[in-house]
Amino acid sequence: NTYAEISQVNARGLWNTHTNEITYLPNTAGGNTQIQNLSEGGYAVATGYFSRIGAVFHPDGSSYQLRSSAAYGNSFSMYSQSPKVSDDGIVVSAAIIETATSNLFATYVWDKFGNIIEERVNTGYVYGAISGDGLIVGSDFSQPGVLRPFLYELGGSRVPLDGLVVERNFTGELRGVTTELFDNHAVFLAQGGGQVGVPESYVFLTPVPEPGTMLALGAGLAAVLQRRRTT
Repeated sequence: NTYAEISQVNARGLWNTHTNEITYLPNTAGGNTQIQNLSEGGYAVATGYFSRIGAVFHPDGSSYQLRSSAAYGNSFSMYSQSPKVSDDGIVVSAAIIETATSNLFATYVWDKFGNIIEERVNTGYVYGAISGDGLIVGSDFSQPGVLRPFLYELGGSRVPLDGLVVERNFTGELRGVTTELFDNHAVFLAQGGGQVGVPESYVFLTPVPEPGTMLALGAGLAAVLQRRRTT
């Protein structure tokens, strides 16, 4: 990778491994800003350990806060979430919207300047990761106790990931939390055991090469399950 993260106590920076230059990053998210994800393009996304907001950092060290719309204000919180950033600075993240009676799950997409592209509250799904070129994966939890992973492009439709798997070494529906989407569109999912003595399992899906763009979901983006590991 061209960039690596440097983090110590309340100091943070981006190390360009090619030029050996270090760009120190400010405490933009507040409350001990901590980097959560770093893209190959040098963009970083962070959350504040003692604050509700996040921040996106550019390779030159400039930064922008990540917030909700004014409608949610101080009800919005990114704390304990795991935002991800693409090679051009697009950020996706889950969030919590606190109400007087309950906490609602929300999902967000921001551009590299912190402008909201999507704000969806209490939809029954969240985005979990984004590839370098902007393909998004997430999990639908609208059915209690079931997590159904999907693929998504901005402006498009959510496509269930299970229907795109053409080879697998397990039976039943593909379920789990999408935790990573790599630049080659490989997907990593975690499936909780949910019971004492039942281990958590992990599923790694890799894309089948096909002519043209692999973002043409309607044309049939396919994935092959290479292996299923349990720990």
